[in-house]
Amino acid sequence: CRAPRRFPFWVSVFNLVDHADTTQESINALLEELFGIKTGFVSGVVSMGARAALEMATRTVNEKHMKGWQELIKGTPCACTTLSPFIYPELLSDRALALDGTSLETVGFSYDHPVHRR
Repeated sequence: CRAPRRFPFWVSVFNLVDHADTTQESINALLEELFGIKTGFVSGVVSMGARAALEMATRTVNEKHMKGWQELIKGTPCACTTLSPFIYPELLSDRALALDGTSLETVGFSYDHPVHRR
């Protein structure tokens, strides 16, 4: 895994997305079934407090995980990878997020398991 000496003028970003219209609720139901745990959502009051501290929490989480990530990949053949545990605060906010993975399929990618099965 080596980075090219010259990067092209454009770089494509592909979302790897299942075909099951997966939601946070369906993932929680699957986790409950597989691991016998109870999942749920926090109250609006807790959510408002979390929103207020979201940037600080994101910064703290990124600092912790990025340091570990750098240690993990140091000295490996893939030390120069585009994979990263970095997360943007917007991904943790209470806004709906929908991803479309069709652009990845236009370059020949296909899923072995396009939907999760119970």
